[in-house]
Amino acid sequence: MSALAQENRPVAETESLHVLVVDDEAAVREAYRDTLVTRAPSGAATEMANLRAQLFGAKTGARALPGLGKPVAPAASPEPRFEPQFAANAREAVDLVAANLARGVRFSTIFLDMRMPPGENGLWAAEHIRHLDPEVDIVICSAYSDVEPATVIERVPPADRLFFLQKPFHPHEVRQLARALGAKRSAQAHVHNLAYFDPLTGLANRANFREAVGKDLRREPLPDGGAAVLFIDLDHFKRINDTLGHRAGDGLLREVAFRLNSAVRSTDTVVLASPGHHDNSMLARQGGDEFIVYLSDVTTAAEARVVARRMLERLTRPVEVDGHELLVGASIGIALWPEHGATIDELLKHADIAMYCAKRDRGDRIVVYDRAMSEATNRRLAIESGLRQAIPGGALTVSYQPIVEQMGQGICSMEALVRWICPGIGNIAPVEFLPVAEESGLMWDIGEFVLRRACRDAMHWLKEELPLARVAVNVAPSQLLRPEFPALVAEVLHESGLPPHHLEIEITEDALSGDEAGAERAVRELKALGVLIAIDDFGAGYSSLGRLKNMAVDRLKIDRQFISQIANNGRDAALSRAIIDMATALGMHVTAEGVEYAEQIQKLQPRNRVEVQGFLFSKPLPENDAAAFLRRLHENTAVQRMNTAIREKG
Repeated sequence: MSALAQENRPVAETESLHVLVVDDEAAVREAYRDTLVTRAPSGAATEMANLRAQLFGAKTGARALPGLGKPVAPAASPEPRFEPQFAANAREAVDLVAANLARGVRFSTIFLDMRMPPGENGLWAAEHIRHLDPEVDIVICSAYSDVEPATVIERVPPADRLFFLQKPFHPHEVRQLARALGAKRSAQAHVHNLAYFDPLTGLANRANFREAVGKDLRREPLPDGGAAVLFIDLDHFKRINDTLGHRAGDGLLREVAFRLNSAVRSTDTVVLASPGHHDNSMLARQGGDEFIVYLSDVTTAAEARVVARRMLERLTRPVEVDGHELLVGASIGIALWPEHGATIDELLKHADIAMYCAKRDRGDRIVVYDRAMSEATNRRLAIESGLRQAIPGGALTVSYQPIVEQMGQGICSMEALVRWICPGIGNIAPVEFLPVAEESGLMWDIGEFVLRRACRDAMHWLKEELPLARVAVNVAPSQLLRPEFPALVAEVLHESGLPPHHLEIEITEDALSGDEAGAERAVRELKALGVLIAIDDFGAGYSSLGRLKNMAVDRLKIDRQFISQIANNGRDAALSRAIIDMATALGMHVTAEGVEYAEQIQKLQPRNRVEVQGFLFSKPLPENDAAAFLRRLHENTAVQRMNTAIREKG
């Protein structure tokens, strides 16, 4: 165990009570041994009885309590197990304390004789022992004439960890004092464990980590070295808890803790301590599925990456929990001291930001912090804060992009698109603020707003007898999979009066590949309402054709990546034709997204079953402009029909 981790190590409640006896007389030390190791002192040997008499006085066995006539034997109770060690002089005692601390053993009580000629006395030993272990309880065993208690308390504070036992004393006094002080230390250790250690994994908790690492960072950094904090977050842990239960999740966390601990132990790390420094590495559970690691004496980010890569390598091995074989991934952020922060709070914050970037970008699973990340994080926080105010404040708007038929029937559909101008930032594209809304739990409210506004506007246009075929509304997977979503759609249709066949719900392929059963249930209930279902950005994901058939999807919207190069890329043209033919065979309609040039229309023209959408016809329009677009379409179509009728009569 490293020096840093050892300082706040957990102490088991049931471990033996380690006691140190310091006395220059071998016979006295042996009397202590007989007192601590056996339940009651043995009187078989006359010589030992005499030695006991010298140490404890003439009376043995039961003794009368003050004010009572009858002797009272000690009450029967569970006996602790003492593990005594012995020192013959003051210097040997100090060395024993130091040696035990080095191997992780702390004495609960030290019985210390004051007079130990020749050489250093008990007071010298007490001062040095207190310096090594500030928490140990020291019992000064002496006649009061040997030492002035006030002097000892002044030189060996604190007073509540210093006790005096006057010679001669009874053997039960030694046992009971050792027992009481040991019980006190065990109780303190239990409270310490609750405050500083994670009960599930046994690792240090966040408070322990901050205190220990913060203390270590008060040192001056070396010219060629510093330290590193690693922030580790498991991937898709919530899914394991939700599907297999918390027992499986707890088992996985314990195994992850074991593997991470083996990756940072001093005997298995290439991050070597500099001369004169301990190898201070520390692993803690931050909470949930997050872990934090401190590496001392790291000279470069590359060294920290070596440890991080070893962690990922060990985590990627399958984990068997309750008969299930689980695969665990993780994202790791790294912050360096003092380059990325002078305090533990700064380092944790910046390592967390770097971890978030690793998880968001889905590229390198290990990311080292840089200042630009803070700017991006601050912008994200500003966006999230602005969104929380925009929804109730009415700052969101809905624009509509036309979807035009190639057959020239004179009717048009509209896709509803949310727009937002954030105070202090300006116009923010949906591709930026919608992921923030998804992560912060705001997508449901935004989606409900767009759905209500789109249905209201569509019904208004229909009442004006404008040529609207349908209004399409995008729905995020988190919306679709909520059990109450179909009921919300039914409520909105009822309130707006919009006929269900004029509403099209657009979902992405990701919604189908996540919770397949939940998606199928939602689509069935929506289809039962009479609304239409479209798969948006088709071709960009990994939809199963069988799943599409079973879900009775009405429309596929070909992703713009195929349409953008359809005029000069034979492969894109072939793929687009294949999607159109497949959709037709399955009884589906098709929309081509991202149409910006006439050449793209020419490629799609032979397959005139396809509707088209893109800047070639119109950018997204505010509600009033969208209504004007529909009116012009209606008027132009009426003129065309009148001219056609005149020509036919002539």
